[in-house]
Amino acid sequence: MREEAVKRAARTAAAALLLAALILTLGPAPLPAFGDGGHTAVLRIDSPRCVLDGRLDAVDPDDPEMAPVIREERTLLPIRRLIEHFGGSVEWDGVLREVSCYLNGRLAVLTLDYITAVVDGRTVTLDAPARIIGDRTFVPVRFVSESLGLHVAWDGTYRLVGIAAYPLSGALTELPGVRELLEADAEAALPPAPLLPAQTEAVVWQKAAYSLPSGKVRAYVVSADLRRVRVEARLVDGVLNRTASFYSIATRSGADAVVNANFFNAYEEYRSPIGSLVSNGLFLYSEHGLTGMGITPDGRVVWGSSCYLLIDTPGGDMRFDHVNRPGLSELYSSAWGPDVTAPADGHALILSGNVIQNYCPVTAGEKIAIPRDGYVCFREGLYWPWDPAECTVYLETEAGDVPVTQLVSGNPLLVQNGELYSELAPGFDGHRFTDGSAARTLAGVTEDGCLILVASAGTVQQMRELMLSLGCVTAFNLDGGSSSALYCGGEIQRDAGRELTSTLQIFAVG
Repeated sequence: MREEAVKRAARTAAAALLLAALILTLGPAPLPAFGDGGHTAVLRIDSPRCVLDGRLDAVDPDDPEMAPVIREERTLLPIRRLIEHFGGSVEWDGVLREVSCYLNGRLAVLTLDYITAVVDGRTVTLDAPARIIGDRTFVPVRFVSESLGLHVAWDGTYRLVGIAAYPLSGALTELPGVRELLEADAEAALPPAPLLPAQTEAVVWQKAAYSLPSGKVRAYVVSADLRRVRVEARLVDGVLNRTASFYSIATRSGADAVVNANFFNAYEEYRSPIGSLVSNGLFLYSEHGLTGMGITPDGRVVWGSSCYLLIDTPGGDMRFDHVNRPGLSELYSSAWGPDVTAPADGHALILSGNVIQNYCPVTAGEKIAIPRDGYVCFREGLYWPWDPAECTVYLETEAGDVPVTQLVSGNPLLVQNGELYSELAPGFDGHRFTDGSAARTLAGVTEDGCLILVASAGTVQQMRELMLSLGCVTAFNLDGGSSSALYCGGEIQRDAGRELTSTLQIFAVG
């Protein structure tokens, strides 16, 4: 019995080694360079094809549908073909539900559905257990590969896993046979998801799977005919630094579709939006640098990076680029709150309903009431009579400055002029936006004038391809992760994991 126990422990250790080596952490890692030095294997998530030593092959010759998968942010591979390719062997014990992997003089033993394994007699804790998918044993890639003396690389753009007998660096796509793999996957891609229902209604939606060049994704897609809807950007209660659950925001809105909007400082005391925000012609917040999607007075969608408020009177005009920014702005709207404190001795210009209501001296620290439909402006040297005034928000676009009544901001831009857009702005070039997979919310517009809202999960490259496949000529990424949320069809289709501050809402009007 003792001898059997020792054998079992050794086998369990080997299984643990296998599982651990096959765990692939999806964080950024340098990609290895390929050259002479031993066997190589490249597999692709959700693809039944692989490349072994530069030759296109099947992941499992006996099962044409078998493919690597991602579960709980770990890449799982059917192990036998891989280990045998590198000169090792795999044994399965159906009674003990153990898989033992032998390679390079090492032994790893994993037990199905257990998070501990035994590697060369040493017990280790795993991030994820080995599991049965279909009728094959799948194990996490990095743990098993590295425990058995192999090296692993990851390409998040095309969701490729590279495994070699030597350290790797460089692009996986440059390895012989990988381009052929990508082309074969593209040719064998599933038919596109069913088109959205005919736009007989102002707002239509569907949940579908999409086969893209960089992998498959599932998505909730809303299409709103801009000729028959009203689009509004909203803050919770119309006030900055206020949050609420997405459920309460959406179900109380009366809207046909609601999606989370701007990134915001979710972990700061002052939960300000990131980027600019305009609602029903009223400037709620201004911060340049992010892409803005604006709605014009005649219902068109326009795109730009900076917006400003212009106050035009018979006596002249003034431009304001900063609105409701603590310690920076000269102009405040009701989104700031019921009143604003004068920053210094001087004068305040008060506007309501496009009429200058007052121009009065103020002292530092004095509270000035902000009209619900206007602004309070502090700027030295002002003097205007009580004249009518046009208060217009403009978005700077490639075609010139365009007035907008609604505006939300996001990044990165995904599609521009009907083509994939791959540049990343500063601050949006980390792992989450390069090759990381995450929950995401997207917005775009089609050539025939439909606003497309999407909630999905995947890499930014997949989101680019998805929005292009949906017919968007321009599209961008809104806040994602725990903020990703979508309401349509009278239900919460994707709920946020945190309270939100801004949303984009669609109302059918015809």
